[in-house]
Amino acid sequence: MFKSSKSSKGKSGEDDAQQSGEQHHEDPLLVFVNSKSGGRQGAALLPKFRALLPHDHVIDLLEDNQGPRPALEKFKELPNLKILACGGDGTGKWILETMDKMGLDPNPPVAVLPLGTGNDIARVLGWGGGYAGEKVPPILQEVRQSKINDLDRWQVQINTVDPQSGDTTETQEHCMNNYLSLGFADARVALDFHKKREGSPFLFATRGINKLWYAGLGAKAMLTDAISAPFFASATLDKILELSVDGIPVPLPEIEGLILLNLPSYAGGLNLWGTTKEDRFDVVSMNDGQLELIGIRSVFHFSQIGAGLATGVRIAQGKSVEITYKPDSPPLPCKIDGEPWLQELPATFNVTWVKRSQMLCRSESVASVSKPTKTGWMQKKGQTGPMSWRTRWFVLKDSTLYYYTTTQDTKAKGKIDLKFSAVTEDPAARTSFTISTPAREWYLYTDSEEDKQDWIGALMNHGSFLTQDMERVPENSQ
Repeated sequence: MFKSSKSSKGKSGEDDAQQSGEQHHEDPLLVFVNSKSGGRQGAALLPKFRALLPHDHVIDLLEDNQGPRPALEKFKELPNLKILACGGDGTGKWILETMDKMGLDPNPPVAVLPLGTGNDIARVLGWGGGYAGEKVPPILQEVRQSKINDLDRWQVQINTVDPQSGDTTETQEHCMNNYLSLGFADARVALDFHKKREGSPFLFATRGINKLWYAGLGAKAMLTDAISAPFFASATLDKILELSVDGIPVPLPEIEGLILLNLPSYAGGLNLWGTTKEDRFDVVSMNDGQLELIGIRSVFHFSQIGAGLATGVRIAQGKSVEITYKPDSPPLPCKIDGEPWLQELPATFNVTWVKRSQMLCRSESVASVSKPTKTGWMQKKGQTGPMSWRTRWFVLKDSTLYYYTTTQDTKAKGKIDLKFSAVTEDPAARTSFTISTPAREWYLYTDSEEDKQDWIGALMNHGSFLTQDMERVPENSQ
């Protein structure tokens, strides 16, 4: 995840401090550590950060149950303050919600060092899927060099209804950064996992063990589905939920799980939405003010997604969502950002956009390219022959076209400088075109003629045609 140089055994935190140098006043950094995250990886990181930074700039969130507020109150007036949250997505959410309550708007931007199990916000921001013992000085340097991008924040209001009178008996409001999951697929497995971990926390000591438990409980759920097929056939969500998106009723397909997703990553890096382009849908983004609604047919379908053999069922995209959980329905497993519960009474779920918060993206990660002109999947030809086409995620920003292997990459696979470039179409292939630069030619292939013309139009606005002959250099295969 982070690049670091090799060191000899026994190198101390003081040596790390010499590598990093003292914290500059013009670039203040607060480090919040969840000391119980990642099989107590957080506890091991505390002394390493404290050897590099002033002691009061490194906070154990669980020490004396202090949480993040005292340090935020102390340092909130510092200009250009940046925050590093060391923990899972829940740790980052805790800090963001505390700043919401303090009225810090805009908030000091937050990076996430991933110590949890899923770490989907960290993945999307370019910080990777899990801390694996990398040296601390390069991490701090990466945070200081990181770029600010926005994260949509949502409110989920749950109005529980008396099944007899129809009156609202209780209203709860939850902040949502990642997702809301309902039903008998993923949310059900998450609820089983939560109950097991609450009852025997000593059995869940590391990120790897947690994933094994989750996989085992998923297998158990698939076996239960096979035995209890008649029950689940009668409890598919199209029979017990009513859905409305942006005020328009949307029929549900026959699914067992419904996920409202704010990020292009779920459950430890899964791409539920998929990569196929559809004109009726926009590209998934964490700051476009809309959610993706995705169906899961069954626990088995979810396991196929995890194995990369399938994607979710695209249902809708929207800026506001209302879900009605009907009376006389079986208890409904629910989950918001990793926190599961069982909804046993009828209710309505109203999901609305609240605000955008500032986050820190790793430099050259996908998320660090803010407000791009155009993004999308294309195939790029390498130099090793006719079979060397590779699918890449392209991001156009100003006069640079970046390309990545996935939408969650921490660093660009490569980039094309569009200054003094020319774009030409291949008359023999309707969906391919060439970008010629002073150094080389780039052969690209799109899914459709329309997509090709969209890309050419966008590129022509950023490059400029060459006026002299170019030296052609074959592209390296990347």
